[in-house]
Amino acid sequence: MASTTATLHSESRESVSMAVVHAVADEKDVSPVDVDPLYEVVDPDALNRFVGSLSSTPPEDPGCVSFPYAGCDVTVFADETVSVSTRD
Repeated sequence: MASTTATLHSESRESVSMAVVHAVADEKDVSPVDVDPLYEVVDPDALNRFVGSLSSTPPEDPGCVSFPYAGCDVTVFADETVSVSTRD
């Protein structure tokens, strides 16, 4: 399966943690309610705060956070892009 990339836009009310759940669901071709709870892997509130804090990092080193979740590799970038690929 190809990797999925989701980008949040400033007008979006979706949190980074919810974007991760939705991107993983898209990658696995299932409903978001069928994906394992994110809190079993990472604290959703802490993820939201951490990614929000990345916006103040220098553009040449924007930062990201990566973690395995529900059989996928997830990377969330400072610009709130969420990249998901199925683990081999």
